[in-house]
Amino acid sequence: MTHDDGAPDAGTPQAPSGSGAKTALVVVGILAVVVCGAGALVGITLGRRVNAAEQRAHVLQTQAQLQNLEFAITAYGLQHKALPATLDLLVGPDGPLAGDSVPADAWGRPFEYVPGDDGKSYTLRSLGADGAPGGADEAADITRDGLQGESGR
Repeated sequence: MTHDDGAPDAGTPQAPSGSGAKTALVVVGILAVVVCGAGALVGITLGRRVNAAEQRAHVLQTQAQLQNLEFAITAYGLQHKALPATLDLLVGPDGPLAGDSVPADAWGRPFEYVPGDDGKSYTLRSLGADGAPGGADEAADITRDGLQGESGR
């Protein structure tokens, strides 16, 4: 109903103009962007923490493998009265390591083994996560220097 002046009657329901619905859609859109952004940030942060923990586990596994290789080199030295020329001599019928091959580091790469010129010292090394000499943090080389002595170590 309308008054004589053409204004709508206060008691007559009005059709929605659509501006409230548009505002609600804009608010929902903004909330969606904020939630997605926050979710991505949380995902990135958790991903970094998981990756850091995984890399730390690789470092610890590689350190344990190096220690096992040191024990095998010591056992070989006691049996043969000399350091092995290569790590491959640690496997096989005369070697102290079980299996067909020398274990790799946690990243699947072979360890570097350099016997010293004195016949008693050696260096074992993994090139770390990046597989390149040097590096920092998880990409740092993991090195063990050994000495074959009269007591075997």
